[in-house]
Amino acid sequence: MFEKGLVKLGIPAKLLITVFLCVMGLGYIFAIFTIYISHENADAKPGLSMNDIVITYYGNREGTAMEDKSLGSMATYFSSDGDKNAVIEWIRAGAEVASYDETVAPILKKSCTMCHSKDGTESGSPLTAYDEVMKYVTVSTGVSPGRLGTLSHTHLISHGVMFFLLSLVFIATTVGDRWKILLVLMAYAGIVIDVFSWWLAKTAAAFAYFSVIGGALLGIAFLFFFFVPLWEMWVKKK
Repeated sequence: MFEKGLVKLGIPAKLLITVFLCVMGLGYIFAIFTIYISHENADAKPGLSMNDIVITYYGNREGTAMEDKSLGSMATYFSSDGDKNAVIEWIRAGAEVASYDETVAPILKKSCTMCHSKDGTESGSPLTAYDEVMKYVTVSTGVSPGRLGTLSHTHLISHGVMFFLLSLVFIATTVGDRWKILLVLMAYAGIVIDVFSWWLAKTAAAFAYFSVIGGALLGIAFLFFFFVPLWEMWVKKK
């Protein structure tokens, strides 16, 4: 496999590499789709914008985490706009416990606690009692450090392994060594920049922009790792 040129491989090896690349390509498309749907509503406006990225990682320091979620990614889970607005008005009015029991608790029970409870899929952020809810009626600082730790762990390992395998295939092509070195370094620089931008964005909103830069580096490297081997195996002549 590591002889110069994938064009020399037999059909079984070419098919194996092709299937692997296609599966990785589909996975990458779904990853982009997941990023889009999980970030697009952060600023309560349709479509993905840079403001969505900033709010996701830096937060909205002029509002609370509960408001951001109610207006953004969790907005569609409320039974009606009236319920959503009632929760937001309660927060902005001082988040009193008396009005929580009377107005907010029934809304959260109807719209949120199916997931945000100790037995739900979001058991790490329960919303079944006043004290639990008040943890999120604080200044919005974006994704929590605990959540970032989980994301960083899975991102570094999964992307590290995926791009290692893609790099092995790419290294077996006839592309010049300088390009191979550049693209491999680009891919791993993109991974590191992407992850560390999340943490640095806790200190300054401008660092959230580096998440886009890291993602762009990964995307460029992936395109080369995907299309060059396919072209060399199935199009290029011996």
